[in-house]
Amino acid sequence: MRDWIVWLLLALLLVSNAAWVATRPDAHVERSDRGEGPEFVATRMRVERLEHDVQEARAAAAARDRDLEEARAQRERRAAERQKPQPDPWQRHREVSRLRGPWQKALLQVEDADLRTRTLAELREVLHGDDPVRIQAALNALGAARNVRFDRGSFRPEVERHLSSDSPPVRAAAIVILAGLPRAPGDLETVLAFVEDPAIEVRRSMMWPLLAVSGYKLEGAAGEAALKLLAEEDLIDRVIRSMTGSRLSPALEKRVLELAAQPKWRQAMYHFVLAGVGDPSDAVMDALIEGALGKNGEVRGSAFHALWHVAPRHRERVADALLQLIEREKPPSYDALTRLEKHGSERHAAALERLIASDHFDERLRGLAERAVKTIRRRSR
Repeated sequence: MRDWIVWLLLALLLVSNAAWVATRPDAHVERSDRGEGPEFVATRMRVERLEHDVQEARAAAAARDRDLEEARAQRERRAAERQKPQPDPWQRHREVSRLRGPWQKALLQVEDADLRTRTLAELREVLHGDDPVRIQAALNALGAARNVRFDRGSFRPEVERHLSSDSPPVRAAAIVILAGLPRAPGDLETVLAFVEDPAIEVRRSMMWPLLAVSGYKLEGAAGEAALKLLAEEDLIDRVIRSMTGSRLSPALEKRVLELAAQPKWRQAMYHFVLAGVGDPSDAVMDALIEGALGKNGEVRGSAFHALWHVAPRHRERVADALLQLIEREKPPSYDALTRLEKHGSERHAAALERLIASDHFDERLRGLAERAVKTIRRRSR
């Protein structure tokens, strides 16, 4: 349909140009006398540009068609995964827990090294089997022993074997264990591929592996993968709760701030993500200050916690926010005054003096404000 319209427009352009040339006052002059004059050359250039535009439009349409086809195929894969008959999840969970318990206990105990060695050998044997429930339990037991010292790298062949399992719980457990093994070439690419696994149970488990293999740097391909996970409504809460202390790409930071502006995600985003950014961008600082001066107590607490620990280059802005809070509240908070004493400059000391001269402070806080002024000026000398 699109090609038909494009070629129709091209034909109309050619006809209109031919009609214009034919109706010119000097149209009776023979073409051989005129040769390829300026009008002919201009028309040919317009036609060539149009042909170029048609080619570009075709290429763009083909790319869009490929993207749509891939999206459709992904939807079909996920729909097929949902339609597969699944066992009762609670029954499976109970069975996995029953099997995992003794293995986990044996790995975590410290009195009997031989018992731990025998248990690791048993787990390796289970991972060579084909019972998905026992395999999931074995992988979960290994995951629970992340602080136990043993040769984790030796389990890589067994773990990688189950990355292609037909069972989503087994794939989810395997990719989590893989992320906890000593790094190997290709680990990041493997984890990135699982971000688009057709089973939501697997995608729900992907944030920690993504952080582990990227070194908590959600930039580049890792940042794009995190954006894909945040695009799914059912995954947002779990993703948010896993992002503490991670470095964000500009695109991911923008998405985080968009979610922080939504009441549904605001509190969790401040508590788990924004409060853990040590050297925030100006946009994140704006959001932190807005949260610190807002009326939501939980958000204020998380925002101020972040502001106390930001890089030194932001301290002037922190002090400005504290002064604004002190001026707005009567009586102001004790904590705000003590923090301003630590972060303030001469400009803030002068503002405090003006407030001291008024009736803004009670007797207890007036003494604290006077001490803050002296401390700030002594530090500024």
